[in-house]
Amino acid sequence: MALQDNPRGLLVHRDELSGWLASFDMYRATRGADAARWNELYHGRPLIVDRKTGTPRTIRVDMAAVSVTGTTQPGTLRRLLTPELFESGLAARVLFAAPPYIPTGGRPRDIPGPVSLRYQRIVERLCYLAMEVNEERGSVPVDLPMTPEAEGLWWRWVREWTEERRDLDEESALQAVGAKLEATAARLALLLSLASWADGRALAPGPVGLESMEGGITLTRWFMREATRLYSVLLEGTDLPPRLLALVRWIQRRGGDASPRDVARSGPAAYRAPGGSERAEKDLQALVDAGILEPGSSPETDGAGRPAPPRYALRPLRHATECANSAEKLELCRMSHGQSGDIEAEPPTDASADEWEDALP
Repeated sequence: MALQDNPRGLLVHRDELSGWLASFDMYRATRGADAARWNELYHGRPLIVDRKTGTPRTIRVDMAAVSVTGTTQPGTLRRLLTPELFESGLAARVLFAAPPYIPTGGRPRDIPGPVSLRYQRIVERLCYLAMEVNEERGSVPVDLPMTPEAEGLWWRWVREWTEERRDLDEESALQAVGAKLEATAARLALLLSLASWADGRALAPGPVGLESMEGGITLTRWFMREATRLYSVLLEGTDLPPRLLALVRWIQRRGGDASPRDVARSGPAAYRAPGGSERAEKDLQALVDAGILEPGSSPETDGAGRPAPPRYALRPLRHATECANSAEKLELCRMSHGQSGDIEAEPPTDASADEWEDALP
């Protein structure tokens, strides 16, 4: 209902994003439903919700757009940003800003008054941008074209970015980030163009010019570097792609063993698509090769007299030293071996880990 009353969209601000992430699927029987819904809101597309109770039963929003902003601790983010959220594409839609903490050695400097007032004026003018009125659809967004110079730069950027992404592993979480950032450059260029108008440096809000497009591309490359650095911490200590991590956690939740048929029928979403059984068999074998699973015992035939599919079980932990000295590896070992408090990890000694003791700005 809030989106119906706000055709310009909504902003969700959380001082601590852990509450937002932890609420996913809290009141749903189907895992992943909330992440899928937030993915839809990312694009500002039409949204239809059919309700069992209430009036009206069907809610339609022609342009459902919601932005989310907030902060959190790196350790909290590591725990809540699950492999399922990487697999669903939600994580790739987040623009992370996590510059390393630099001690100032004194009292933080106040923002100068003129700078604060200038920023306030920009935000206020942006808030009062008017939408177009359509007789059939009501309020609709205003289309702002690019100048020929900006459009030419945009297409050169797309070709260059496509080539750069070829160097990324297809299974890498950063591959999904790169795919989303291609359009992010245009979004940021639009934002910079409107901010320039709101700051009084342009007579009209558009078209998007060359300077704004250059700024959007520069910011996009910066966000890619931030994602690369942050992902190295969030996924530290695992050589497994998010899909395999999600599979390990699903096997652990169901009791510790599974067959390719089990995974294709009720496993993570990536395996319930056509070809899921073959993909499941390949990934289960990959986990065997990684030392996380081992071939399990299975009957010769199933209930219908057909050959029973092979089963795979989580490998019993033989030595605590099999878990490497990082929080992510320790968590994976505990999870995959069904153990909790009897494994200890040495504190990290590399300097980069110390940078993440402070909250994300």
